[in-house]
Amino acid sequence: MGESRPRLRLELDKTPRFQDDKRLLKHEHQVFSQGGEDGAIREIFRRIGTTNRAFVELGVGDGLENNTAFLLQQGWNGVWLEGDDDNARKIESTMAPAISERRLTLVHRLLTIDNALSSLPESLRSAPFDLLSIDLDRNTLHIWKALKSLQPRVAVIEYNAVWPADLDYCVAYDATKHWNGTSHFGASLKALESFGREIGYALVGCDSAGANAYFVSADLCADHFRAPAFCRSVEAEPPKSDEDVQRDLQALFAIRDAAMSDTKRPRAASDDKDFEPTQPFRKEDGEAKK
Repeated sequence: MGESRPRLRLELDKTPRFQDDKRLLKHEHQVFSQGGEDGAIREIFRRIGTTNRAFVELGVGDGLENNTAFLLQQGWNGVWLEGDDDNARKIESTMAPAISERRLTLVHRLLTIDNALSSLPESLRSAPFDLLSIDLDRNTLHIWKALKSLQPRVAVIEYNAVWPADLDYCVAYDATKHWNGTSHFGASLKALESFGREIGYALVGCDSAGANAYFVSADLCADHFRAPAFCRSVEAEPPKSDEDVQRDLQALFAIRDAAMSDTKRPRAASDDKDFEPTQPFRKEDGEAKK
């Protein structure tokens, strides 16, 4: 990652609205995640606690850049679902120890609204677990809806920050299509927030790159979180002055642009075979570097 994102991150940290301890932005930290999701997820569970330390993640890339590899390293267990053939082969090699120890289950399948739920073990379909993460680009919200019977305590869902936060918009479902490299994918933050609220989840924050939204089961939130400053769909957020809005948006957009230029993400529909993230897993044995 280049030097621009850390510098811009320091500038954002100086703004009063992001010095609030209840916001997740100041807790961002990258280990295996694309951006600061590792730190934000860690902070969420510091506040609400863990139960079975089990996760389900849909769309995990090659296993070295996602939202649950850091949890796996810390002794969690769970299921990864990945549709790309090359990524699945890399995971089978890199994560062989975790798979053989049955701490990680890999489901290699292109997910649709018809097969997503049945692709999961019965134990995760019928009982609560700690974390659900979905990053499927085009069909993310549609797949989340297909999994609405699941009972995760926390959900991390990819959203499309190109669409205004208060616009309820979702790309039409098409099982045959994938992300085509344009801004026409996924769903707006409002669309996710509306569905999350419908099934009992509260939107508690978003990452600084404008990629992922964090949801917590409403009965666990108490007074632990502050609503995101840039999401007008959350009524609990106090009104801001025009100056506040411009300052926050400029900082957020700058960080998002820096992240997009500094980070290449493996995509199911991509022809890029050269992606090789620098991460603390050694490919030869799947263990963390000391």
